[in-house]
Amino acid sequence: MTEESKSLKTWDDVVYHVMPEFERIARKNQFVTWEKESHFALQAIKKNPYLSKCSAETVQNAIINVAAIGLTLNPADQYAYLVPEYNKNTKQQECQLSISFKGLVKVATDTGAILWVKADVVKENDDFEYRGMTEMPVHRMNPFGDRGDTIGVYCVAKTQDVYLVDMIN
Repeated sequence: MTEESKSLKTWDDVVYHVMPEFERIARKNQFVTWEKESHFALQAIKKNPYLSKCSAETVQNAIINVAAIGLTLNPADQYAYLVPEYNKNTKQQECQLSISFKGLVKVATDTGAILWVKADVVKENDDFEYRGMTEMPVHRMNPFGDRGDTIGVYCVAKTQDVYLVDMIN
């Protein structure tokens, strides 16, 4: 821990200490604002006792990464989270910025890497036909009937030229 970090007494001090760096980075993409993200970060720290045990530098780095990536910590959006992880090498809790699948989809669609993405669950009583990685699958179901147990999931992403299909069962 640096001498400067040791002088920060509260989590408010730790979070607000990185405001200038956050704002410098966030100005470039204009997706997130310090005012909102600092509040979401403090909410997460107060809600999760393990986050409050993380080293101050790792919390600050995770908050700066929010600005760099441009994904909000807003719990309603569920794009990114502050997650405590124990580092065996340093023997301390460290805060990591974790991006959810919703956040990854947002980044991919915002950058134009994909046009859209859709994921769905396949149940025992559904009619599902996989047609390869670059063809839309056929998935027929009765949403109001007994669909049975889950047997798999699939995801379709549309790029400029092709559909990409992936399945897990």
